[in-house]
Amino acid sequence: MSTATMGPAVSGIPRGKGPRTGGSGPLLAEKTVLAAHTELEPPFPGVDVLSSQGSLADSLQGTWEQPCRSAAASEPLTSRDYAATVQLITELGREDEEEDRPSEFALGRTLSVLEQAARELRLSFPLAIVAVGPHRSLRLLWSSEGREVRLVVGGSTANKTYLYWEGPGQRCVDYSVDGARLASLLRWTLHGI
Repeated sequence: MSTATMGPAVSGIPRGKGPRTGGSGPLLAEKTVLAAHTELEPPFPGVDVLSSQGSLADSLQGTWEQPCRSAAASEPLTSRDYAATVQLITELGREDEEEDRPSEFALGRTLSVLEQAARELRLSFPLAIVAVGPHRSLRLLWSSEGREVRLVVGGSTANKTYLYWEGPGQRCVDYSVDGARLASLLRWTLHGI
């Protein structure tokens, strides 16, 4: 009888010499080892490693070439400060007293604008100071080296939503609020560009 050498360990199958088999070659050894471990959960769902079509390596190669289904992998990379800012906002949304919580309108609009800005800024998204304002609005503040940007999202469509920024010798209010504009102002605040 021959002894086959196995490749890397897959889901509990050790490296090293495979079992003695009645046939020859690594394919038969792979099937024998995998058949002996049928009580284990399959290592890769949807891959029939015991089929007579090709080897384990061929089956795994097909799995590796499939598009990634992870939600995290499909999202753009962004900073921890973005996640921390969103966490601060959601914590405000859980306040006990209704008047201390931002409105659903303010929460939704703010998170939408921040998400758009985070897609552009990626790892450069800065941490914001977050507060609830009059009429359950949300107010976010970023500042650096004499420059400041505020995002104010009204508690309803009846309340104004705007971006305010100031720096040496300049102040401005912009009622056209979107993530791209916020990203541009945050770059200016942090880097002067």
